[in-house]
Amino acid sequence: MDGILESYYQPIADGEPLLMRGALAWTPSAFLQETFWHVEFASTNPAVDFGKGFITLKQRTADECHDVRSGIFHHNPVHPVHLRANEAYAAMRHKLRLVVIVSVGTELTGLGERALRKVASRFPDCYVCAPIYTISSEAEPNRYPPSFIEMLKAYHFPMAFYLGPENGQREACVRFDRIQAIAKSFLRPHKLKLSIGCQKVFDDWLSQYLHGVLPAQSEIIEYRQLLAEQGIA
Repeated sequence: MDGILESYYQPIADGEPLLMRGALAWTPSAFLQETFWHVEFASTNPAVDFGKGFITLKQRTADECHDVRSGIFHHNPVHPVHLRANEAYAAMRHKLRLVVIVSVGTELTGLGERALRKVASRFPDCYVCAPIYTISSEAEPNRYPPSFIEMLKAYHFPMAFYLGPENGQREACVRFDRIQAIAKSFLRPHKLKLSIGCQKVFDDWLSQYLHGVLPAQSEIIEYRQLLAEQGIA
């Protein structure tokens, strides 16, 4: 929303939590893959193969993941690695990326210390995050055509939210279609957060992606009307 948003980012003030909604953080972010790489164990007997290179990666199809006969999720349990008979380890690509924290969960109240420990063991601290993808860089200044970037700025793609270059950050977009849950221990604060105005528009556009409708008072509606009047949208 160039020309409407005064800023995209602002520093996190002293005393504010570094991992808050709208804050930026570094974390290993998973790629969305259509290929399932099954970590396959050569033997279920740890006395035979444990510590001797007993695993291999095997490419599996989506159909195999749902096929009982494939053995992926129906096998003898491997106890040393806490793998149940209906579980499997899968190899997935990750990249260290900046993410926007979408949700920090709900603080539990009214529980005793013992109950809190039990709940914490079953529901460890987890944050819902949306990864940031750089649009251009010094190495790839023309990674995307200008027409695509203009469409991104004009909110033509419900799964992507544009972030302009500011506060040392490169031009980028947040990918709603790559939102993922990340354990707190894997997040490292970046000490920046979305500005107040940017957070409002971010929430509106996320609502559009999740529910298919913008809030009635969203600035995005006014922005689109303005573009239409100028013959841009």
